[in-house]
Amino acid sequence: MGNHIFISYSRRDSSFVDTLSQRLQDNDIAVWVDTHGLEPGTPNWEQSIRHAIEDASAVLLVASPSSRQSVFVQGELSLANLHQCPVYPVWVNGDEWIEAIPLGMVNYQYIDCREENLQSGIRSIIDTMKSILDTSSTITISLASHERIQINIDQFGTALDALNHLYLNYLQGWYLPFTYGIDWVLGNIETKELAVPWDWLSVYDVDLHGTGNFPLWYLTWGKEPPSIINFEPNSVWAMWEVQRLRVGGIAVNSKPILDRLLSKYGQRELSLMVEDNLMTKTTSEAIDPGTYQYSKVIALMNLYPSKTVFVET
Repeated sequence: MGNHIFISYSRRDSSFVDTLSQRLQDNDIAVWVDTHGLEPGTPNWEQSIRHAIEDASAVLLVASPSSRQSVFVQGELSLANLHQCPVYPVWVNGDEWIEAIPLGMVNYQYIDCREENLQSGIRSIIDTMKSILDTSSTITISLASHERIQINIDQFGTALDALNHLYLNYLQGWYLPFTYGIDWVLGNIETKELAVPWDWLSVYDVDLHGTGNFPLWYLTWGKEPPSIINFEPNSVWAMWEVQRLRVGGIAVNSKPILDRLLSKYGQRELSLMVEDNLMTKTTSEAIDPGTYQYSKVIALMNLYPSKTVFVET
């Protein structure tokens, strides 16, 4: 991934794009706009577009009724999706949002740059693009739609703020509100660690829909800083459906063992440690995690039965 922003737009919105690209460059943000002497439709132009999107940190979609109808913009969005490059819509023209955007992006969060919102909107774009290019605390999340987005975790005060941002901007069409940990959960693709506290093990397979018994772990844990989720810069997470998961816990007093189990080879390491009697299988009700310095919830995939807990021997 490169360090520039690709701007996708209709020629009818060129005036706005000229202003925006200049403001971005004035703030030391590299942009790629197809106005560098290449003739639209030629092989060189098409190849340059492909390379620019593949290497972009993000795509800024200048959303308007004209761009929605542009076959070139449609192609650029398809390429962005292919290369899992996050797309950020900027609304510049039109009275109804749905008339300025492809149907698949209707629920996307956008920055309004129409008329009196122009200057404040451009400032928001600059701030957003700076946070994207600053990868020191950026994570990648693979959504249920197979789209990948990037967020800067430092912009959120609590874990709940981060989850609410994710839900409100990307997931309203997929899940009901307040169903994190009930219907869906975030999991680290490499380490299989789940973004939940230990207490979740005792309630994750309980059907809480319509009971009014909102899980206590969510209310207390969600008020902690995002660091409680153990997000590491540049880590990759995915949305997993709870009902499809086999889950368990790791409870140890050895940091080296925890690091081994939370590595990309953790599933293999876990199997070896169990076979060598270095870890003991038990149940989540059989131990007090407070007696262990380190405890994490992981997705066991198909290795072991659900709600198994592995305790260092």
